[in-house]
Amino acid sequence: MAESGPGFGARLRARLSGHMQLLTLAVVPVFWLGTRIGMVADVSIWTLLGVLFTAQWTTAIAYALWPGRQSGWRLFLRVGIQQWSILLVMYAIGWGPTLAIGLLVGVADNLRESGSKATLPALVWSVAGIAVGQLAIAAGVAPSLVPEPLVHGLSVLASMGVGFTILLLGWTTAEKEAAEREVRASEERFRALVQHSSDVTMVVDADGDLTYASPAFERVLGYDLAEELGSKAGQLMHDDDREALARSAVASSEFAPHHTGRAELRLRDATGRWRWFDASVTNLLEDPAVHGIVANLRDIDERVADRRALAEANARFRSAFEDAPIGMALADLDGHLFRVNTSMANLLGYEAEDLLGVHVSQITDPQDRDSSGSEMRRLAAGEIDAYRLEKRYVHADGHSIWTSLSVSLVRSSDGEPLYQIGQIEDITERRAISEQLTHAAIHDPLTGLPNRTLLTDRLGLALERARRNGGQIGVIFLDLDRFKFVNDSLGHVTGDELLKILGDRLRTAMRPSDTVARFGGDEFVVLCEGMEGTAAIMDVAERVADVIASPVSVAGQEIFVTASLGVAVSSQGPARAENLLRDADAAMYQAKDLGRARVVLFDEAARIQAVHHVQTGTELHHAVERGELDVYYQPMVALDTGLVTGFEALVRWAHPVGGVVKPSEFIPLAEETGLIVPIGLWVLEEACRQIVCWQRMRNGCKPLSISVNLSARQLAEPTLPDELENILTRTKVDPRTVVLELTESALIGDTESASRSLHALCDRGVQIAVDDFGTGYSSLAHLRRFPIRALKVDQTFVDGLGVEPEDTSIVTAVVSLAHSLGLEAVAEGLETPQQLAALRTIGCDFAQGYLFGRPQPARALGDRPADDLQAWQPADC
Repeated sequence: MAESGPGFGARLRARLSGHMQLLTLAVVPVFWLGTRIGMVADVSIWTLLGVLFTAQWTTAIAYALWPGRQSGWRLFLRVGIQQWSILLVMYAIGWGPTLAIGLLVGVADNLRESGSKATLPALVWSVAGIAVGQLAIAAGVAPSLVPEPLVHGLSVLASMGVGFTILLLGWTTAEKEAAEREVRASEERFRALVQHSSDVTMVVDADGDLTYASPAFERVLGYDLAEELGSKAGQLMHDDDREALARSAVASSEFAPHHTGRAELRLRDATGRWRWFDASVTNLLEDPAVHGIVANLRDIDERVADRRALAEANARFRSAFEDAPIGMALADLDGHLFRVNTSMANLLGYEAEDLLGVHVSQITDPQDRDSSGSEMRRLAAGEIDAYRLEKRYVHADGHSIWTSLSVSLVRSSDGEPLYQIGQIEDITERRAISEQLTHAAIHDPLTGLPNRTLLTDRLGLALERARRNGGQIGVIFLDLDRFKFVNDSLGHVTGDELLKILGDRLRTAMRPSDTVARFGGDEFVVLCEGMEGTAAIMDVAERVADVIASPVSVAGQEIFVTASLGVAVSSQGPARAENLLRDADAAMYQAKDLGRARVVLFDEAARIQAVHHVQTGTELHHAVERGELDVYYQPMVALDTGLVTGFEALVRWAHPVGGVVKPSEFIPLAEETGLIVPIGLWVLEEACRQIVCWQRMRNGCKPLSISVNLSARQLAEPTLPDELENILTRTKVDPRTVVLELTESALIGDTESASRSLHALCDRGVQIAVDDFGTGYSSLAHLRRFPIRALKVDQTFVDGLGVEPEDTSIVTAVVSLAHSLGLEAVAEGLETPQQLAALRTIGCDFAQGYLFGRPQPARALGDRPADDLQAWQPADC
């Protein structure tokens, strides 16, 4: 292992200049004198000096190579070199073992350098060296001034003396080392404690000057210790604490030597902040090692802050407890009150002192004692730490008070239950309001009857009872017929009064076990339990209808009303509340469709049809998203030339599972759901794009027209004119070739709005045609107000041409009317040559129908639809 510290050269120079080498120089004159007077063996002085200085340098080199920190073989070798160098000089001058005391000089040097661990090497090498020297004398190699065998006897004595002396020196050195180690360890422990202690240790002399401070002084207070030493320690202390300390025993005559006093004081740190310390002050002025007063300062800043916070918390608790607007009380684990605030005393009508020692059960309403006592026992047993409940207390005057009670368990620091703390809030008024709100939430505010929520809940419970006990549940869903006319003609006040009277009638007419509920608007529902068969339920429904049909006197007027009733029975389907209500509602609407004022029993087939209707509507939404819709085109022919002049665009739905869906099945659904608006715009844009494409391929021939159906729902859209203009712009179609067809029913009603919309469309350049003319109720006045280009005769009249005189007359009248108004006449549904001949005779302008061609998609017609009508005949819609 490499040695740290000075290098070999530095160590060699230090050894050669040491006291041992000076001692060697002092031996030189002794050797010279000895040779003069015959006190040294007959050896040349130069030989002796050579041996002496060789031993000196060899020992110096060994010490330089392996200094005192070495151990093991290096230590053995270095000690051996020094001892044998001494032995070589001893035996060279002839005195041999008689100079064995010289070995002790080397031993002392080694013990000083390496400590007690050099004892064993010195002992071994010294004894071994004497033995070798004696052998050299016996062999005549080494000179001896002492004759044999005396010299050998002296060597034994010398070996024993040197050995014992070496051992004694080693033991002494070991004990000294142990003592030094203990002192050093103690010093190190003290130094470590002081160095790492979080407590500040300060020594102040009799004049109050700071003479010592531990490292914590800098860490805790932040001062530079070197700058503060010698300053007045009292400057760091708060004025109040300095004065208090001056008046305490620490500054009095009682503060005798080695006496210790304690105090809490504040010291200012380097940031100017005052910090609290617990000071232990000891008088060591007369201790010669200290000469000062020692203060051990423990930082208790957080403890003081916690103590203050606790005191403030206690003060706040007292204030919060006494001044709390809600009742508060402390009770022992058995439930006896031992502290009560003013609010609780006022709440119960007592003085606070009157409640001390009273058991909680004594002021609890008898109806709530069991539940309250049970929770209290669980709390006292440590099963729970808190509980909340609403309970009643008995006021001093005897009436009960509803309260919201919150109780918590207070534990000691070791977790043992101590007492209970309760907070009591008066909720008497709130509970009354809550009960009113609860009643209002499940009852109709107008009639006082159960509302939909309560009805659904009762219906669910009734079905559960029916499953357990048998029997049937009947649900009667009734809706007043034309109730809107009552509100519109007599006012909503009269309508509300009528509903209240009818509600009372129904409630009176039914059994106590039945439920009469107002479902909403002018709808009522009757729930009947324990019915024996469907016939019995139908009898009840007829009785309900009769009750409704009886005349009602409201505000001096006699009013007759009827109702449409739908009946559903639990045995007819899944016994679920929502199913029964749904089925009864469906049956009620069926009664409406059949002419009102009747009772209809729910039919499963009708429900299946309704479900299919809903499913079709849902799939129609997906059809739009998935691109399942397609546009078919049917030719429109000029009857005077027989040529194709345009097409009518018709939408078709290719269902991926059910095949092609008829327009009559999904167009009404599209009208109901509003999908007709995006579908109609899509058809219009597709048709415009296609007619532009076909027109481009005709190389300048007469433009083809494209007719697209427009529903009343689309016409009512305020954005329709702008949407139309965007389509015309995107497709670059000639607006004059675009014909929008509307039925008569789309034009009647709000004629002003319809007229504005149609004029806005015509302003974009398109044409307007009336589709299915003759099936509606439009008048000549309407036709004159609307910007119409053509009238299209409905197929129902065209079918009878040449066969039914009435149909022939109607078609003739429509064509004449169109011409007289300057409009074109178009016949729909042309299928036979006889019909074609009749139309030409009448003078109809255009016609379309299977006779000319069936609707086909654009992909089947190619890039250029032929004027040859034979090409249209094989196609199928």
